[in-house]
Amino acid sequence: MKNSILLLFTLLSLNSLHSQTFMDGLLLYYPLNGNATDLSGNAFNGVSTATPSVDRLGNLDGALEFDGINQYVITPNDLMLKPELPVSISFWVYARSLPDSPYGFGLFSNDDTTGEFYTGVFVFLIPTGQINVSYGDGGLTTSTNRRTLYTEDPITLNEWHHVVCVVSGATDMAIYIDCVDASGIYEGSGSAMVYSNSNGSLGRRKVTADPYVYFDGLMDEVAFWGRELDLSEINSLCQGVQIVTGIESEKTDKINLNISPNPASNIVTLTGDIKDTELFIIDIYGKTHKKIYFNDNIEFSVDDLPNGIYFISGAENNTEYIGKLLIQK
Repeated sequence: MKNSILLLFTLLSLNSLHSQTFMDGLLLYYPLNGNATDLSGNAFNGVSTATPSVDRLGNLDGALEFDGINQYVITPNDLMLKPELPVSISFWVYARSLPDSPYGFGLFSNDDTTGEFYTGVFVFLIPTGQINVSYGDGGLTTSTNRRTLYTEDPITLNEWHHVVCVVSGATDMAIYIDCVDASGIYEGSGSAMVYSNSNGSLGRRKVTADPYVYFDGLMDEVAFWGRELDLSEINSLCQGVQIVTGIESEKTDKINLNISPNPASNIVTLTGDIKDTELFIIDIYGKTHKKIYFNDNIEFSVDDLPNGIYFISGAENNTEYIGKLLIQK
């Protein structure tokens, strides 16, 4: 009994300790509890087109599901999210299938260019089932313009896995899968990391002029630090220690925007009880076409937008606004 009490006390102490130290250098934290609200304290809320789903613990709306067709999360284009090395990335992933594209599924990127250039830090699941982490030097998408580390073995499909990637330099990287150092081989000969002026993303990344390749599976608990995580922190994360305590339980309200007409061909009107919120009009490929500032109601033209499906989304405090707009001319 005494041993059980000691073990419980130790676990609680570790939880408290790491909940505090995890805040050091934390740039972004998405619990992905059915949305892409940032709980790092930096208010870097994302825009999600993914579907709320059950997480690995059975919690409803505890994770996001990506359909492998056109669902993703866009993260803000902010200089704070584009730090110099070292950086660390942590997330849970459940892959349903492997990609047909040789470039693989994009899982995380803090700088998602329009294609044909390697920039920023990015994590992929490749057709062999291995996970890799890379950074780009701004050159064309060839191995001479990136630095990459591959895991030694593939992950298992249709199972949850915890992943931590630590990137400190060209040949100073590590990938941990389920608490084990799974680092394999290095590839690429790129120079120093370079960023573009682009948003980041979860669930897809464009490489070359080919279309986006979208992730087929679920993700949960995505976090990004501007520093190296140590081994004790990595072990705590894969054992389920909370990154941020005391605020995960805050409920995020999701409010559907009132859009009329819908379908639209010319002028669109938004109405509702929304105050001082920046909204983004995004196509199914993740490109932001307009930014509008909403206060009670607003009209805007879609004359410059081609026919298709668009998402109108934004977040303010603990409220997320989302709508779907069809343009037919």
